Amino acid sequence: MGMLRKFHQSQAISSDYQYQAAVISGLIELNKRREERMTAVESELKIRKAATPGGMPSEDEKGTCEIPCVKKKRKKTATTRLSTVWYEWYTREPRLWMSEASRQQVSNSSNTVVFMKLFLDDGFTLDEHLKSFKEAAIVYGERAEERVVAFLARRGITARGAGII
Repeated sequence: MGMLRKFHQSQAISSDYQYQAAVISGLIELNKRREERMTAVESELKIRKAATPGGMPSEDEKGTCEIPCVKKKRKKTATTRLSTVWYEWYTREPRLWMSEASRQQVSNSSNTVVFMKLFLDDGFTLDEHLKSFKEAAIVYGERAEERVVAFLARRGITARGAGII
């Protein structure tokens, strides 16, 4: 009885392997066809790009282009000054890290403020209960921004925005 059971188990395992091999073969065939289609599309794009100076389609080709010839535009936003991020971090209500701001924004702001703190050699003290709290936040933020920009300029970096740091 034991030999017969082992025989059936080996047949079941064998049929599982055959099924898996068939699935793998099918996937390989799909990938080959996809590669062929991609190669055809890429070669068509290279031909069209080479046909016109600068790689842009000519006016008469634009109407007959089967493949969309749309160039994605880069999103442009205004540069956020470092001192603005500093001021927002310390004075915004509710606090940035407790608000519904995206985690990416909170992380970027936190990293920017921590980096700016490195350039306040003499330290700083902000007391929320003083009337001059917001003015002090502006002063410290601008001082740190000046020093960060000077540090970056010495290294040939002209960036001034908070997203770069």
